[in-house]
Amino acid sequence: MQDKPKFTPGPWELEETEDGHIIRMGKAIENHSEFPSHLEIDYDHGCLFDGDEGDVFNEVEIRQAKEAYANANLISAAPDMYEALQRALTFITNGIENGYIQMPDLDSGDSALETPNIIKQALTKAQGGGST
Repeated sequence: MQDKPKFTPGPWELEETEDGHIIRMGKAIENHSEFPSHLEIDYDHGCLFDGDEGDVFNEVEIRQAKEAYANANLISAAPDMYEALQRALTFITNGIENGYIQMPDLDSGDSALETPNIIKQALTKAQGGGST
C-alpha cells in the first residue's frame, strides 16, 4: 500500500495570464487569492504569444512559450497522473498475483519486467522520496 501523498489533492487547474500561467490547487480554484500562495504556482515565463499582429517574437521565444505552456499543463495534470499510476500499479499487481497477467521470463530482456518498479519509483518520487 502506498503512503498517502503529502501534496495538495486534485483537481489542479491551469489559467493563462498576460505573462504566463497560474496553476491553482484545491481550495484556491474556487476562491482565487483567498488562500495562501502555496495553493498557487505563478508561472511567469514572460514569453506568452497571443497572436496579435503587433507582437514580434522570434522562433526561439515562440518555442519557449509553447514549451512553458506544455510544462504548465504537465504540472497541472500531476495529481491525475499520480492517481492513474496508483490504479495501474494495483491493476498490474493484482493481475500478476491472480494469474491474469503473465510476466515475461527474467532473461527475456522484455521491458515489461521493469514496469511495476518504474511505477513504484515514480510514485515514490512524487511523494518526496528518492529520485529515478
